[in-house]
Amino acid sequence: MQNQDIVLSQTSSQEVIKEGGLVDYLLNTHDDCVFLVDGNTYRVIRANDAACAFLKTDRSVIVGKSIFDILPFTLYENTINNIIKCKNDNTNIDINVKEGEDLFSLKVSPFLDDLFFSVKKLTQKTDSIEEKNFKLLFENMSSGFVYLKVNFDDNGEVVGNEIVDVNSMFEMFFSVERDEILGKRFEDVLPDIDSRAFHAVNLTAKTGRSRSCNFDYSPAKKYFQLSTYSPRQGYTAVIFNDLKAELEIRNDLKVKSKISKAFAMGHSTDVYKVVLDLVLETTQSKYGYIGYFSRKGDIVCFARFDNTMPVIVDDDGYERIKLKKDLVSFKCMASGKQTVGYNTGGHRSSLVTPVTDRDGNIIGMIGVSDAPNGYDFRSKSAVQELADYIAPLMISEVKDRNYKRDLIEAKEKAEAGEKLKSNFLKNISHEIRTPANIIMGNCELLQKRVDYLHEEHKPFFNEIYNHTLKLVYIVDAIKNLAKIENNQVTIFKTRTNLNSLLDGVKHKWDFEAENKGLYINVEKALEGDDAVVKIDAQKVKSIIEALVTNGIKFTHTGGITIKYVLENGDLIFSVTDTGEGIQEERQKSIFEPFEQNNKDKDFMRRTSGGVGLGLTISKGFADVMGGEMWLDSAPQKGSTFYLKIEYEKFVNPA
Repeated sequence: MQNQDIVLSQTSSQEVIKEGGLVDYLLNTHDDCVFLVDGNTYRVIRANDAACAFLKTDRSVIVGKSIFDILPFTLYENTINNIIKCKNDNTNIDINVKEGEDLFSLKVSPFLDDLFFSVKKLTQKTDSIEEKNFKLLFENMSSGFVYLKVNFDDNGEVVGNEIVDVNSMFEMFFSVERDEILGKRFEDVLPDIDSRAFHAVNLTAKTGRSRSCNFDYSPAKKYFQLSTYSPRQGYTAVIFNDLKAELEIRNDLKVKSKISKAFAMGHSTDVYKVVLDLVLETTQSKYGYIGYFSRKGDIVCFARFDNTMPVIVDDDGYERIKLKKDLVSFKCMASGKQTVGYNTGGHRSSLVTPVTDRDGNIIGMIGVSDAPNGYDFRSKSAVQELADYIAPLMISEVKDRNYKRDLIEAKEKAEAGEKLKSNFLKNISHEIRTPANIIMGNCELLQKRVDYLHEEHKPFFNEIYNHTLKLVYIVDAIKNLAKIENNQVTIFKTRTNLNSLLDGVKHKWDFEAENKGLYINVEKALEGDDAVVKIDAQKVKSIIEALVTNGIKFTHTGGITIKYVLENGDLIFSVTDTGEGIQEERQKSIFEPFEQNNKDKDFMRRTSGGVGLGLTISKGFADVMGGEMWLDSAPQKGSTFYLKIEYEKFVNPA
């Protein structure tokens, strides 16, 4: 009965296992077949590797089946009834079952609302009932456990306790390795442990009676409850429970319960509001808040229940508390510790608790005030535990808010920069075009006044005129690029004859092509009214002209072919040249700003001119019209650029 009581006393520790997701780890530390079974349906929830190997099947086949269907032996009705009763009665079952010539050991133990089934095929002498109960406890508990063999002198006095075995939680609590401490003296392995612990262990060894005590263990930063008992003469079992961890778990469950209740009742689903309500209830405070430190040095409230504290509502709708107007909060921030204040800020008493990250940096705080009986150790501990509970959530929340704020600020800064750039380009374009037009106009006048202009001077004026024209083209290109980047391009569709449009392009650039010994051909797919469409003719013409001028620039023999076809309801224009072609690695970036098809960009700019914006602007215009652009090219095999837009036949209004 004593062992059974100890098993039952581990309920809170077993909750640690289940809630913490350690069941799989514990199951797979055993060589026996172990199953976790639903206490209501008796279907398998989990099975360890040994169970899968014993049954020679996958875990996915085992899970979900009735435990009574997969056991390697048959259970009689009275045994099944006893198993069903054991959960309600909180008792263990330990029986041997014979199936043919085989003998099996079956152990069933309650675990919260479920059951542990442990199965072993017996090939040696069965253990005693006391040893079975001890092993079941040892295998399923989550408390720290050490099993000791007592050494006595001739007078019956305890001279030492030899470590026989420990569980994994003992290893974790005290940062030791099982294989390194087995056979060593308990007193030597834990020399810094409280003397009351040794006294309790020795009393149990001498009298066989259970003992317990609570003590701090500073090396592990834990507060332990130690319990001892003697499973048989000459041996002592020692159990260590982490009281602080269990308290945190109870508070965690309490918070989760209140949050679930808030959801179910349709109340606030704000975790911070629920936690603040719990803080106020636990400390019996009248007022309180939960918030984090902003970059401005004040507290941004996640939740607040305080009509006495002055707050500022910012542009985002968040309530902010100025630290200097709340002296207790200010002192807490400065010290990094829980701070209690009296008769400050209009409150009889106040408690401010820091919320910290893993490195101990303060990220926020919980403040409460005006508890009837002030704030004692119990109140401060409860609030600190709740602060630790919300710390991970607050870290994530603050990070998310700061990220959004940075994103908004970066967006606003970028938009301001784009607006400034757009205005600059607009103004500079106007300022350059005006004197450039005056220069070109005067050049044209001088060229026509032969009596004022000597024949040898005409080439110079032609040169001035042509370069001024290029300057205007560059300015217009930069302005168009700025419009595209700022989504300021508008579509203006008009009645357009495709054949006339292409003929116009050919006529405009024939002279320049002929000067290089090149041809320009035009191929038309439609005739009559079918060739009359509704498109933004200015942009389509601009794109085709940019492709033709590029073709002339990079073609030295042969010529340019301009054509269009109607395919699946789309117009596909193409401009093909017999030029030098484009390397494959350059094709991916050919539509990007300031890109040109050459290996030596500086050389090409000197010889062929241009700033590499023609294709970028063409691609931008195509995108605005809902079209596409692409190319097909290879070195020394020429290039073909394509433009696809929707075919919309022009219909005369009735």
